[in-house]
Amino acid sequence: MTRSLRFLTFISAAVLLIGTVACTGSDSPTTPANQGQLRVVVHDDPSQQIAEAHVTFSSVQARMTDGTLVDLTGAVPTTIDILTLTGGTTFELAADAVPAGDYDALILTISAVSLK
Repeated sequence: MTRSLRFLTFISAAVLLIGTVACTGSDSPTTPANQGQLRVVVHDDPSQQIAEAHVTFSSVQARMTDGTLVDLTGAVPTTIDILTLTGGTTFELAADAVPAGDYDALILTISAVSLK
């Protein structure tokens, strides 16, 4: 497989594996009644062809069904080696209180990728 094809395959897999999004109600005493908590973490499966995969995330947003974008605070901007996130290890990109409502997308802005 050529390096560019592996790169595209990796990016596609990374976007699909970018993992777990959890949204909870306002059971927390620090979250107002009209908001919920949203937590975004990333993880990956090991690769035999790539030794390091440094991905720079520059922003995380949640999109409400009415089109409103909600910026999520957390560890962004940050660069992480996705391949170190195996065996149940995760990295929290964002965890924030968000307005109550319906969401239809999570937007992760990846500003750089370095593969070795």
